[in-house]
Amino acid sequence: MTARDVLLAVRPRQAEALRDELRALPKDTLAASGAVHFARLTVLDGRPREGEAVLLVAVVFDGGDAELATLLAPLTSVWRYCAGYVPDPRRFADWITEHALTPPYSERCYQEPVARVRRAVALRRGLGDLAFDVQSEADPAVVFARFAAFSETHG
Repeated sequence: MTARDVLLAVRPRQAEALRDELRALPKDTLAASGAVHFARLTVLDGRPREGEAVLLVAVVFDGGDAELATLLAPLTSVWRYCAGYVPDPRRFADWITEHALTPPYSERCYQEPVARVRRAVALRRGLGDLAFDVQSEADPAVVFARFAAFSETHG
């Protein structure tokens, strides 16, 4: 699991348009990859010397630096607001990695790959639902049978 912060200068006078673009993005845009634990994209106002905005992309994902560009590449509607972006897939990886930093601190709730975390969450949810469903069942054999069936289907 890797954490990276990517800092990209926003083109002059494009900060509000970029904010609108970020608000319009579906919330699960990066989650669709199946490798992203956490991602946050936000526009920070006023770089100290230049006075322009910066896009901060904070991401925790399965894999390493080689996968970073692959995960972020689909956000072309976002990158077009950033200085230095060229819509060339061969140059994108270099552009992203040269602006990527290892954050000094990253909250990592799970050390497992995303797929395993999702499976564990689904299992916990299913087990909770089952416990709720059988809480008023008077026959222990029925309860046992339901839990056995649950175990069979959920491994």
